[in-house]
Amino acid sequence: MLNRFAICEAYYMFASLYHGGQYSKEYAYFGRLDKLGYKPGLGASSQNPDRLDEDSREIFDRLVERLEASGQLGAEGLEKARIRRLQTKVQTRANAILTAVQENADRVAKQTKNYSISNYLQGIELHYNGYAEPGYTDPECGLIATGNWNEITEYKDGQRSVISDLPARLGRLFEKMGIETEWSDEWASCSDCGKLVRTEPDSYSWKPSYTLGEGELLCHECKTEEPDDESDESDDEPDE
Repeated sequence: MLNRFAICEAYYMFASLYHGGQYSKEYAYFGRLDKLGYKPGLGASSQNPDRLDEDSREIFDRLVERLEASGQLGAEGLEKARIRRLQTKVQTRANAILTAVQENADRVAKQTKNYSISNYLQGIELHYNGYAEPGYTDPECGLIATGNWNEITEYKDGQRSVISDLPARLGRLFEKMGIETEWSDEWASCSDCGKLVRTEPDSYSWKPSYTLGEGELLCHECKTEEPDDESDESDDEPDE
């Protein structure tokens, strides 16, 4: 018999991912769950169905199947649902792969006292907010990876040798998963929205689409106008 918490978790996840606005039937589930005194756990709050327990996931899957079979989503809604499932699947897998690779490299580094591979891999990051750079389209999976994708080499006795091709292989794997890969020394995240902007030119016509100031980088989407310094101070002065 399914427990009440599992049911609430499933409905919360379902409402989070499939509601059509505050007046939709799915959105109304939030109010009903609140009246029941339900507080979402980490699994439901993550908006990642893979983090639900077995019972909650079974209920969630049935809710999704019923909604899709009803035809209420329409072609556009079904496409959005497909993309959402794809994003969840790819992002979950990419996180697991990167975490496992980095943790294994750390263990090897501690054993061998050689941190070159570990440091390389720690520089690889996953970004979920897309691009703010003009001319770039977000990947369907919603994920962009930045890092140094070169082979790791060392020079010894005048000879260059490859000590690991793991970054290059990881980059190729991400690309096969539909993840966009960029070079970390050419891109940066907006301090406000987290979207990526290019910081190094890729053509003669390239211009920065961001501003720097007071330790922050703001993309052109978040950039606000600077306040006018030339104000009429006489209006602010007290009368004598």
